[in-house]
Amino acid sequence: MLRNKRGAIELSITTIIVIVIGVALLVLGLTFVSKIFGKANELIDSSFAKADAEIGIFESVNAPLTLIPDTVSLKKGKSKLVTVIAANLDEGVARNVKLTVTSSKNYIGCYFLSTENSVSQPKDIESGNQLKDKIVVRSLSGVGTGACHVEVQGLSTSDNQVDLFVQVGLEE
Repeated sequence: MLRNKRGAIELSITTIIVIVIGVALLVLGLTFVSKIFGKANELIDSSFAKADAEIGIFESVNAPLTLIPDTVSLKKGKSKLVTVIAANLDEGVARNVKLTVTSSKNYIGCYFLSTENSVSQPKDIESGNQLKDKIVVRSLSGVGTGACHVEVQGLSTSDNQVDLFVQVGLEE
């Protein structure tokens, strides 16, 4: 009879140890999941705040030609995208509006993502509407400062050109 009681005590101690380890793992797992969801919420909140800021920029365009951003820093051999917006702020339809881009330095390449060359597709823009495109700015070789000169043709305005300043370095 003594054997059965000793076995029962060993069985109950093993059960208690298993329960304690199980509870500890459950607490650690819940803490881990809680931290993951906390970080995910922070990331989502910051992403939505950034998206709202970008949307706000597009809504507040009040110049015929706008670059976002207007300055780019590149690492040698890398490229970045820049948004260009041509807005028809006049009355009536602007016909065959097109954008052109040229580089001021031979070690900086500038072209439109949509056409993969220096001239965008011509489009008609209704009054109050915008033509949006992306410019690819690429560091071809060399290090230094230059610009991509952007011009809009087809809008009846004298404010039809702007420069995108480009800094090419060994680090961004």
